[in-house]
Amino acid sequence: MQILGTSFNDGAAGLVGAFNAQYVKGFPSGTAERGAVLEFLEHSVMAPFYVPIIAIVDRKGMVREQHIGDDDFLRDPEKNIRERLDALAKEQPMHTAAARSTIHRAAAKKK
Repeated sequence: MQILGTSFNDGAAGLVGAFNAQYVKGFPSGTAERGAVLEFLEHSVMAPFYVPIIAIVDRKGMVREQHIGDDDFLRDPEKNIRERLDALAKEQPMHTAAARSTIHRAAAKKK
């Protein structure tokens, strides 16, 4: 699991250092252009949004969920994020299962 923070407000480049020192602990955080963030989230530049915005991305880089600041999910973020991440961590990557199956078949042929 990797947690990343991105600030995309106007003037973020000049503010992110102080913000990180005060609020960000244990994960990398930087800045991005607002348009790039909204494009990544497939969120219209015309639609309103509130921060924070949480995107949960799986091992394959697919956005599995995203939650905008006024979403009920963020009323209890620690509990809800932990539940989602625990569920994702329990998922077995497809390529790993296929690889194990291939290894088992190859080992069986050698016997």
